Order: sequence, then structure tokens, then C-alpha cells
Amino acid sequence: MAKAVLQGRVTPADELRELLTSAEKLAASVSGNAQNAAGLLAALDRIAELWPLLDAQGVDLRSEAGRWETLQAVVQRRGAAIVEALKPLGGIQALRRQTHPGGGEGSWWRLDEWVAAIRRRAWQRTIAAFAGIIVISAAVFFGLRALFPVDPKVVEASRLLDRGDRLVQEAGDYESALVEYQQAVGNTPDDAELWLRLGAVQERLGDEAASVESFAQARG
Repeated sequence: MAKAVLQGRVTPADELRELLTSAEKLAASVSGNAQNAAGLLAALDRIAELWPLLDAQGVDLRSEAGRWETLQAVVQRRGAAIVEALKPLGGIQALRRQTHPGGGEGSWWRLDEWVAAIRRRAWQRTIAAFAGIIVISAAVFFGLRALFPVDPKVVEASRLLDRGDRLVQEAGDYESALVEYQQAVGNTPDDAELWLRLGAVQERLGDEAASVESFAQARG
């Protein structure tokens, strides 16, 4: 593929410049395109092969050096897209083994490892952040409990209130609920909501005098 693209070039320096241009275009269009992704990696290989030869010949590559550095940075940024695009061809690992069976490949052939490392670090940061939130939340919770201890009578009244509500809502057992509400107001007699619940149940059971008294307690 690289030979077909480069057919008709006059010098290795011309070839290098054309490869840079081709690779820049391919890098912008690798998403979902296996052939472009494979062509890009092949172009990078050829650039890396030509560079030391031209440098040894004294060719001035200063203007191309900036493009080459930028191109490699773009390839790294688009690493995940390149790795994904190469899956229909067997994946970057399979292509790497085919094109460089003896090793010595450029860093662009290790994009899968680079992408995996990035994702691993991101996952580790997420876990660390989540763990930090849990630790902070626990510290705040127990700190508040230490500074502002909960009155056990309030806790018990809340439990009795919940039981009374369930007896009314789920079973329609007003008599049993009455007992729960009476015990609840015994624990927290200043809680107007409990007196209202108690008064409503008493009224439901026909105890008008008791309900009037409970509603009066709720009003304070």
C-alpha cells in the first residue's frame, strides 16, 4: 500500500515529506476505518526507517521534525480509535506480530498497551475517589454522632411511629396502632406529629374525648 502511494517520488526526502502528509490525513480519518488505521501505522514505520538515513546524509529535516513530533502526538491521542479500528483485521496485536515478528517496532504499534494503561489509571482514580468519598462520609457521620448524639427516646419513638403507620396502612389494625402511638408519645411528648397520629386513631375508634385531648396536645 505504501509503495503504491509513493510511486513516482524522486528522492527519499520527497518520499518522507509525502509520507508525512499522507500520515497526517490518515490520522484524521482512522475512526471505524481499518484500512486507514493500518495504512497509518505502515506510513509511520516507513518514516521512522527513512529518518536516520536522511539525517546521516545531512538532509535538513528541521521543518519536518516539528511535523513528525506533532504526528506522533496525534497518533497517541487517537490511540483508542486506532486500536478499535484495527479489530476487523484481527487487532493491533495480530498485525504487530505479522509486521514485526522479531520485535523492534515503533511505539505506535504499542497503542493497545498505552490505551490499556490509561484506562487502568482512570479506573484506579475512580476507585480511589469513591473510597475517599466513603471515608469522608463515614468520618462526617460518626463525627456528627459524637458531637450531636441522638436521644434514644427519639429513636424509639420513631420506630414505634413506623410500626403504627404500617399497622394502619397495611392491616387497618387501628387498635394495635393505638398502642404503638401511645408508647411513642410517652417517649417524646413534645412531638406534635405523634399526637396528631394518636388523635386520628382515637377518633377512628370512637374515643371522642381522648382524640380531642390528643389534638389539643398537638396544638400545644
